[in-house]
Amino acid sequence: MLACYCPSMTTTMNDEFTDHDQAKFMDSLRRIRRLPSVETQTVEWFRFDSAYGWRSRFGWKDTNCDLWRSGFRLYVRGMLRRHEDRQLWVFTVARVEIPERFRSRGWFGHYLEMCWRTMPHDGLVLEHVQNKRLYDHFSGQPEYIRFAQSFLRLSPRGIGECPTWPAQSDTKNNI
Repeated sequence: MLACYCPSMTTTMNDEFTDHDQAKFMDSLRRIRRLPSVETQTVEWFRFDSAYGWRSRFGWKDTNCDLWRSGFRLYVRGMLRRHEDRQLWVFTVARVEIPERFRSRGWFGHYLEMCWRTMPHDGLVLEHVQNKRLYDHFSGQPEYIRFAQSFLRLSPRGIGECPTWPAQSDTKNNI
């Protein structure tokens, strides 16, 4: 397993990467980071995750990325999670920092809706929600499934017929 680091972005790649693949991979991460907003970075990261994430020719790998611009900072992951005896490919928002002037004005809700409409994943996970107001808000939303301090919202792909993905041996990603 080869771990690569790019300023502001990390991910894990398997040893099957050639030098050319690795250069292309790192260039893609840098290109995403230069986009003008975290929203455009996220949409481009969806394309990146589809190409280099667990479904790619490089194997069954999770991808993760730090996105930031203009005081907004997000840590996101594409990963496999087990839910009701199925493996789902989910988009996970693991950390969010919002500038003070944009807090409590709906930015995060709009960001999640944009993700929901554009993501190619089977579901959206909000991981370890620590803000009590956000936790209470998502607890009251029927489309979100609560587990521990996290929430899952299944896409139509995750609700309907879902292909059977190879089982993973570790159980830490169970929902």
